[in-house]
Amino acid sequence: MDEKLAADWVRRWDVQQERYVADREERFTVVIDVVEHVCRDVDEPLVLDLGCGPGSLTTRLAERLPHARIVGLDDDPFLLALARATRPERSDIEYVRADLAESG
Repeated sequence: MDEKLAADWVRRWDVQQERYVADREERFTVVIDVVEHVCRDVDEPLVLDLGCGPGSLTTRLAERLPHARIVGLDDDPFLLALARATRPERSDIEYVRADLAESG
């Protein structure tokens, strides 16, 4: 997937989500503050983002926790393709396709 096109789609996704989730960016900041606090004494934390979509929160987590291994999980192959295409170069983010409703 073209990185520039994917970045535009993710930007548009984030704008659209702001209309449905009140104070979305502030909520992201609070979530990341908590994760950062919980992981403060962990040398190489593992952070799992369930239902990561196009990686909006995952990317922000990687920016604040560059020493963390981050796994984004989603069932939508298109959203995962956007996330992979816009993943920061030096981040340790892995994106996995999985359905949380399935057992195992």
